Amino acid sequence: MPNIRDIVSLLASEESWRGFPQIRHYLREKRTRGDVRALAEIPCRSEVLGRSDFSTRCCRVALAASRSTENLRDAIAVQCLDRGMFCQQYHAPFGQLGQELRNADSGLHRFQPDVIVLSPHPASYLPENAVLNEKSASELIDALWIDLTILRDWFRGPVLVQNFLAPEARPSGILDCKQDLGICDFVRYVNYSLSGRIKALPGVLVLDAAHFSSFAAVPWSTLHKGQYLAGFGTPDQLAVHLGGDIAGVCAALKGFTRKCLVLDLDNTLWGGIVGEDGVGGIKIGGSFPGNVYIGLQQQIKALLNRGILLGLNSKNNEEDVRRVFETRKEMILDWGDFACKRINWKDKVSNLKEIAQEMNIGLDSMVILDDNPVEREWIETCCPEAYVLPESDPLEMLRFLSVSSLFDSLSITAEDRSRQNSYSAMEARRRLRSEKTDLGEFLRSLQLTVEIGASKPAQLGRIAQLTQKTNQFNLTTRRYSEERLEQLRRSGDWEVFYCSCHDRFADEGIIGVALVRKQGREWVIDTFLLSCRVLGRGVEQAFLSWLCAFAERKGVQRIIGEFVRSAKNGLTESFYLENGFKTLTNDNGCLRFSLQLPGRQDCWPGWITPCENSVGEEAVR
Repeated sequence: MPNIRDIVSLLASEESWRGFPQIRHYLREKRTRGDVRALAEIPCRSEVLGRSDFSTRCCRVALAASRSTENLRDAIAVQCLDRGMFCQQYHAPFGQLGQELRNADSGLHRFQPDVIVLSPHPASYLPENAVLNEKSASELIDALWIDLTILRDWFRGPVLVQNFLAPEARPSGILDCKQDLGICDFVRYVNYSLSGRIKALPGVLVLDAAHFSSFAAVPWSTLHKGQYLAGFGTPDQLAVHLGGDIAGVCAALKGFTRKCLVLDLDNTLWGGIVGEDGVGGIKIGGSFPGNVYIGLQQQIKALLNRGILLGLNSKNNEEDVRRVFETRKEMILDWGDFACKRINWKDKVSNLKEIAQEMNIGLDSMVILDDNPVEREWIETCCPEAYVLPESDPLEMLRFLSVSSLFDSLSITAEDRSRQNSYSAMEARRRLRSEKTDLGEFLRSLQLTVEIGASKPAQLGRIAQLTQKTNQFNLTTRRYSEERLEQLRRSGDWEVFYCSCHDRFADEGIIGVALVRKQGREWVIDTFLLSCRVLGRGVEQAFLSWLCAFAERKGVQRIIGEFVRSAKNGLTESFYLENGFKTLTNDNGCLRFSLQLPGRQDCWPGWITPCENSVGEEAVR
């Protein structure tokens, strides 16, 4: 089994995913607190700090609380490592939440975090002998809201606010429920009110300690030993769950969230082997264990409904599998729910790589569920980027999917909910392409229409999500929150442009983003990206052509395009050169290209129709 020295050696030897799967194996062994601490200190080791991709994988998390948060430090670090990230942390001094927020020279301000976690305690906002009623609950929320407002005045990144844990002590005992607001009802009321207020505040999320305490084997929520020994605000048993949600937000912000769940079939989606037990002999629904597989399928369906892609990778006869979907009415998942299928007797690693290529996503976007430990080990060895769940028991798979934050994003948009339709349309386009012998004829037959314009407030959630999730056709991979985009949009010094498209098969929604810094008669393209779903159809050329023509109309004399290499965006390095730009500078890995205006030859693809809603469309045709 791996040890810390081996893991560090793997992480330091190359800028890849090798080493990160070993962290999961290491944690599955029975480990002491010292073992976990050694693992959590990996991001601080000089060998790891020297990785060229350290800054790409690094997220800076600051915690400010009414009580100590030190027992969360290791959990956050390890949960980030589990996602392929390195976490640098700042923990504000004990009990100084309000001071840290208000002092512009505090450690919290100077740390310049990507994510901030607030962990308040009621005692910091209410008098010691406060009467517990709706009035005092509102006063508590109002006081906390003042702190949030102060924070939002200077910080535009994601904020997590931990909610409150009900104390064990009930002064009225069983009659607690008969009070105006007994202590338990008071905490529930405060948490409900807090959640309601936060719904209206973009970029602020609830870190639901109350929810986690219901299943995290927490024997004492507030009367735990750590509170009296070290002033810890939450018990150690909650740390791993709170750390998981914090790491999930970091991953969503930095582009490390997972997008696709790839599933085996036999003893994964149903019990038994269809090729041996027959379609009628496999276990789905009814009593145990068939009811577990139904629960697992229901959870997978819920992921599908929030925009997670599904794939199948199974050693089976496709005819047998199709009959299961067609005849077993207990099935929750449908044949059409899967964006890509590989049901054959080939090597599963080869299948997985084909799935990634067909769906135009990276292996690091995938989570694998497979009951066979030999298959899991082979996939993990050959494809360390993929997150392979180390479980064979379907109930453990269900538990994992129920609480995992691997798929978490900072928002769910209309484009997420329609993503399955987009991939179904992709299959229809592939069939059409096979019928057309000429590429130009195929592209014209798509009847592709593109809409481009300046962003509107309602579009910023999707635009922020694209900056956080898009890795391949993303020339700088700079990440932005919705709040930061709104700040840029209002500043007058920036332009935030979107690009959406549809063809005769599907409406893809917003799939492109360009962020431009305006410097007099020179514009700098800070961010230029396009969803992988529409690559290869000329949309990227249309978007850039529109942008250049629009800038020319505004009197711009020169456009600067930037390229910053990442582990995934190598295909975009020559994009500006291919579209008429000239190499300008290479400054610490940031390549800059320039284009003089006017006089640029029109590069708008002839098979794409500009939508009549596009701002300034007359400038591009």
